[in-house]
Amino acid sequence: MGKTKTAGVTAKGSLKMVKPDAFKVSKRSVVPSKTDEDAHKFELTQEPSQVPAFEDLGNLPESYGEKVLYLIDRDPYWLFCNWDINWSKYPKLKMLGGEHRFFLKVTTAEGVQESQVEINTEARNWYLPVKKPATCYEVELGYLNKQGQWTLVVRSLPAETPAASLSEEAEVTFATIPFHLTFQRILEMVSAAKQEGENLTQTLSRLQSEGRIAAIQAVTAGGLTEDQKNLLATLFGSDIFYHDNDLINQLGRTASHRKAMLSNMAASLILHKRISTTVAKAKVLRVYVEPLLTKSKDDSTHSRRTVFAYLGNKEAVSELFRDVSKKIADRPGGYTRIIKLPRRMGDASDMAMIELVDFNEIYGRDAEAAAAKKTRRSRRGTGRGAARSQVVS
Repeated sequence: MGKTKTAGVTAKGSLKMVKPDAFKVSKRSVVPSKTDEDAHKFELTQEPSQVPAFEDLGNLPESYGEKVLYLIDRDPYWLFCNWDINWSKYPKLKMLGGEHRFFLKVTTAEGVQESQVEINTEARNWYLPVKKPATCYEVELGYLNKQGQWTLVVRSLPAETPAASLSEEAEVTFATIPFHLTFQRILEMVSAAKQEGENLTQTLSRLQSEGRIAAIQAVTAGGLTEDQKNLLATLFGSDIFYHDNDLINQLGRTASHRKAMLSNMAASLILHKRISTTVAKAKVLRVYVEPLLTKSKDDSTHSRRTVFAYLGNKEAVSELFRDVSKKIADRPGGYTRIIKLPRRMGDASDMAMIELVDFNEIYGRDAEAAAAKKTRRSRRGTGRGAARSQVVS
């Protein structure tokens, strides 16, 4: 069936066939016109309220009437000065040539003038170059009167420029004091190790230089809470807890995360005989893995199950009891060695390589080769004398 067509009337009154889907021009507007509400919807409905009279303070004053000139050294060859002066008190009629001109005069402490610089009165500070480091300077602000004589307005206090050479060697005490902890709490932690006449900085510096573990034995004798351990780690560094069984470096991780990480690292060390990691992790791994190496000397079912509980890797357990245990059988302890490496690119962390001593391929190789080549030869029966005796016989 074809589409039906409808008839329409043209302007001349004749009939014309129109398709049902054709466009038609409507006499009415299809798009609705804007209402008054739409036309004014972006206008402010309320005028801003008037500022209260007590908040109308006016403009800030040009000067507070102090008439002061501050001077400070910036480096060995530059000074910086700042002033607060009411320029209206100094009319230009009193100045040379009737011009409103002010100057900064730089002089040494002995009164020797070094320079004179004209300034802009709209400025409030100025940089002044000087010629001599390690010298005491003074700056005067003033103008020239009608007779061309210097008239002082204000003088600064003396300021000494620093030396342009290296300072003499001196003993300086450094100590890390965490800013987020109160001094009272820090004093309570180090009070047992504090000596008479020492302040907090001196005590912390001495503890750090004498050895962190030995220095806090008096504090740790009664046991520490978790908060106290975290405080000591903050004061002295996290490696303070390496060698004490009760104090272990947390490595900034939760117990489950730390256990899984050390387990994987120990398995990798046993399988590959050496791994590279950070110094902090290497020290903790040594404490973690060496008891397992000692346990491997007793090849029993109980020992294998105990080691597997720490490693969680069947291949590492088999390697440990099959090959590693034979190598370390005659060694009473100290199965691992930590070798410092260059810092890591990016965060400059201290890096190290931890390896099994008996699987060493770096240290001692040349010495063993030299010892193998060194043999003692006897000169008896050799040389010209022996040949002559054989001819005579």
